[in-house]
Amino acid sequence: MNLSIVPCTGYKVQTKTLTEINDLYNSGELDTYSVWLQRLKQYDKWAKDEWEKSRSYLFRILTSGNVSKSIFTVVDIDMLISTIKQRLEFSASEDVRHDIFNVMVEDLERMKTKGCKYLLLDGQNRLEFVIKRFFKSDLNWHLLNKLTKQPLSIRFVKEDGTWYDKAGFTYNKLSAEEKDVIDNIKVIFAEGKQGQIDDFIDDLIDDNSGEYWNNFEQKITALRTLPFLVNTTMSGHPRSKDTKIKNVPEFVQVLDKVGKLTGEYHFEKKGYQKIICELVQYDMTGSIKLDYPTMWDSANHKKITKSFKNVKAFFEAIAKCSGFPLSREVGGKNIFATKEMIRNFYMITQILGDGVKGYKIPLDKIKNLRALYDAYEKFDTFKRDRIKNSAEYMESGTSETGLIPTPGTYIWAQKDIRTEVLQVRRTVLTEWIEDNIELWIKNQVFARLDRNELTPNQKKSIIMEAQDDPFSANDYKLDRFVDNIHVDHDLQFGRGGSNDPSNLQATTSSSNLSRVK
Repeated sequence: MNLSIVPCTGYKVQTKTLTEINDLYNSGELDTYSVWLQRLKQYDKWAKDEWEKSRSYLFRILTSGNVSKSIFTVVDIDMLISTIKQRLEFSASEDVRHDIFNVMVEDLERMKTKGCKYLLLDGQNRLEFVIKRFFKSDLNWHLLNKLTKQPLSIRFVKEDGTWYDKAGFTYNKLSAEEKDVIDNIKVIFAEGKQGQIDDFIDDLIDDNSGEYWNNFEQKITALRTLPFLVNTTMSGHPRSKDTKIKNVPEFVQVLDKVGKLTGEYHFEKKGYQKIICELVQYDMTGSIKLDYPTMWDSANHKKITKSFKNVKAFFEAIAKCSGFPLSREVGGKNIFATKEMIRNFYMITQILGDGVKGYKIPLDKIKNLRALYDAYEKFDTFKRDRIKNSAEYMESGTSETGLIPTPGTYIWAQKDIRTEVLQVRRTVLTEWIEDNIELWIKNQVFARLDRNELTPNQKKSIIMEAQDDPFSANDYKLDRFVDNIHVDHDLQFGRGGSNDPSNLQATTSSSNLSRVK
């Protein structure tokens, strides 16, 4: 029986020497596309314990014989560009995938122009932190036997059968003959020659030989609206503290200053992207714990896009604020904000934008963002003080724990992201804002809140209906064709007035400007 299976992806398997694959990587002919086809580099994992993981892999690859079992999986960039262009032809222009495919083609063609021939699917960390570092002599051969704790060595054998061991070396300390042996060790080079972008993404997740991909790392590769918005914004940018590159995204600038971002929130686990996605969901639904069916649903494209713009504007405002105190030195120690403080501060800006005590203050009307954050930081510090804020703490019942936050209080609500608990945070923060908003207005934390908030249609409606000038001393009749007519608040906005039509009056420019504001 002649029977076969139609493949989703097709690979051409060959071998390349260590120097060949290192040269491809260093020249840019072999490159990474971390937005969709790669994870971020796992620096912390490989550099841990004086590069033990890197040295362990180096031992395995140099002692594996002429051909190592180590596999480097790549995809041909020309083939990928061609298949994505085909997908473009059959995708509706209103479909988010159409936008994603357009961006992909632009990115890949730009990489091709710079000389890229292959995109690395699997092997980035091994290339970057082992092979590249070894050939630059930045990684030495030094590894201890896990049982005996004795140094391991590499054994070189001469033509006459004699041998010698070598340990503790770097590449530049090897002889020409020794270098030649190592240079020509071969690795498996699997080149993707057939398949769609979706299939290669799935292959990448399923077959990655490194650290396990967590759930979010898998989800953020999906060709959906939110991953597209987040990934393209973060595309190609390392951490601001690890590079001298200019134009680091505002998301990265801010989150680099936030402390305790570990586990799934670590940068190398695409934790920054996760924080952004959570805030977008909060802006849209009031919930933080990611609901993938909702947030990855193409039907919510417009809502997701709007909320993403709000979150992006928030990070841009912080990044542009000179000397914004996300991290600071206190008593010789660096004190960092936490992701909870970032979440709460976003909540504060949202509360102000929704309206408090008759004041509706969008983000772009917060003139002194630093002053607002300073006030919040003092509030947060007070709430965490078990002595000064003893009323909101209770005995734990165990001698080891001592005082713990009373259920329903602000600090109690920092340990959970359930929607009902987040509502406790919002209630407490709203009360705090209500207590302080008049002072902030007085201290000019916000831009002037006045008649400029009126729309042209509002002004036109008031002017067309007006007969008299209420602010004239002589009961002056208005003439729309002669007078320069303004629209003003009866009870002025800065004193608690609103833009309700009942509080709006048409007046001449002279009457308006002569009023006591």
